[in-house]
Amino acid sequence: MNLKIKDIVLTKWDDEKLCPPNDAESIFNQINLLKNLASLSETFDIIFQDEQGNEIEEWYADTGIVNNWIIACQCLAASQFSPALLYASIAVECVINRDSRLQSFKNQSKKSWLNLTNNETLKKADEVGIPVDLLCDTDENINDSIIIRFIQRRNKIAHGDYSGYGKIPTIFKLSEKTRTSYSVQPTLEHALYQIEKSKNFIIKWAQSIPSPVIIS
Repeated sequence: MNLKIKDIVLTKWDDEKLCPPNDAESIFNQINLLKNLASLSETFDIIFQDEQGNEIEEWYADTGIVNNWIIACQCLAASQFSPALLYASIAVECVINRDSRLQSFKNQSKKSWLNLTNNETLKKADEVGIPVDLLCDTDENINDSIIIRFIQRRNKIAHGDYSGYGKIPTIFKLSEKTRTSYSVQPTLEHALYQIEKSKNFIIKWAQSIPSPVIIS
């Protein structure tokens, strides 16, 4: 379907009008906030240790792993499912870029940051023992030519390609409202699925033996 712009309307920002807390669609709706938060099973933190033996919570280490995962959960609570899905993916990307085992690959490829845009980065991560298989669905493999759906979802949302997002195979049934809209956007189930995959991956990575060395 082709659409054309008919008009653009500028309106003074009014919290009561644009973000009424009692509106079912409002990000400040308390009932929705509590319901969405109830869908989360658990949270976590990572404790680092520096060369002098001092303990540091990852939250304060500026490595972005737990922080971005928590932001994903906050977005989920506010029914902002697209950024929730994206931030859960960013947390995974932070793990891959902070693990010293991939430093030589980064140096060889002359990249200061490894973007999570395809399976190639995951293959390199797998070679050094990072548990990226946890990001795959049961019918996927990082060695397949097709990009795994965890990354496909990340890519489409990161670039605003909601039409393309709707074409990604999903394990969730789409509602009638979603299927008849101009584009398919992530739902609570989609965002939660990405958040849980991210969490399981991070926990398994943090429990790796030997313990990963972190580049801060």
